[in-house]
Amino acid sequence: MPLIGQIHRCLVSNSATQQFDVFAADPELKALSHISCIQRSCYLVDEQVGMVILNLETRSFSKFSALRDAGKGVKEIATYLAGDVVYIYTLIPAEGKVLRYQRVGDGLSKPDVWNKDAGFGPNVSDIWVDGSIYEMSNEGSLRKFYTGNVDPINSFGGLGLAMLPLRGDLQLAMTPPRDPAPGVINRLYVTDPTNERIVVFDRDLDPQKKLRFLGSYKFRGSDRINFSDLREIDLSSDEKYLYGLSNNIVFRFAVTSL
Repeated sequence: MPLIGQIHRCLVSNSATQQFDVFAADPELKALSHISCIQRSCYLVDEQVGMVILNLETRSFSKFSALRDAGKGVKEIATYLAGDVVYIYTLIPAEGKVLRYQRVGDGLSKPDVWNKDAGFGPNVSDIWVDGSIYEMSNEGSLRKFYTGNVDPINSFGGLGLAMLPLRGDLQLAMTPPRDPAPGVINRLYVTDPTNERIVVFDRDLDPQKKLRFLGSYKFRGSDRINFSDLREIDLSSDEKYLYGLSNNIVFRFAVTSL
């Protein structure tokens, strides 16, 4: 369901009734559908207004008449910080492309098409950006793109065996890649709503150039929260918690070794 012109702040509660207050609002924004936040701003897609920026300090929205068509056909939005430069990516499955915007001052540049190789079509369920872009299909295949091109098959072989086939509206979350060290595991998380689990892989490639399967989380608590209706997942900045959105509830659980 699209957001309707306002961003809510959740007041965490263990009760069955969640409490919310309005964090920011704009009457012109009536078809908000996607959000990604980085530094002191959130970047949002409105199907009618286009790309807008929410300043988290002033709680005000910036809108750009030149980008009014930026919200059409968008399925996902992602942000990435390269040095001091913020990049914003939108996935347009109907056109098989990823558009990239750059933060320039208080506004955004005109977009360019990021991918050079074919991909990012209607069967793509999610993308994740860390300099490269990972493309997850709803059949459970994972491809890595770098500088717009598919990584050669001999350098990246996708996911390892995850016991049960992955399928459905799969969503991604990753830790940033770090140099191997004792106790350091670079992880990739994939929602698997069909099998009601979150599957975890080691981001460091195994001898077959694949991401090694580590295990999975299955929720066995309240019926109001389950893994069959996961819409988004994300990691906390300290990588201690994984956040999920399911049945209009935001929940979190501790990231543990598997």
